[in-house]
Amino acid sequence: MAVISVFENIIADAAKGLSKDPEKMEDAILKSIDGVLDLVKTTADRMPQTKLAIVTPLQRLAVAWFSEKEVQIYDYIKKYTNNISMSWNNVSLIDCVCKSLQQFDKDGVHLTVDLAVCFLEDMLGKSEAAFKSISIDLTKTAALGASGHGTM
Repeated sequence: MAVISVFENIIADAAKGLSKDPEKMEDAILKSIDGVLDLVKTTADRMPQTKLAIVTPLQRLAVAWFSEKEVQIYDYIKKYTNNISMSWNNVSLIDCVCKSLQQFDKDGVHLTVDLAVCFLEDMLGKSEAAFKSISIDLTKTAALGASGHGTM
């Protein structure tokens, strides 16, 4: 089992210094997400018994453009993860703690201690539920008729 919760760091690092060139910045953001999710896809394929949970990014108040791109980033990760999940049933997307609960230290990067504990408990609880869930591989049952019984 593995929980991946580093997107906001990777995205912010990839776009560092590119805010004056929106096209390059967007390309760098999407390439950084692709890089992580390509690795997830490769891992899911190579280790099908390993369950992987991808946690959606937290906000980054210290990064001026992050909230502006947040929906686009989330939608891109969700779409890519859904595509992975269509082929590999060992990958789950975990929504992180809601925005209204994300309280940050003065640096705008790190959660307050209380909220960090809340985030970890929430993330681990949701991950545990995903890991314990029963996976049904619909690709192996595609030959079944609509009633769930094989065709003659």
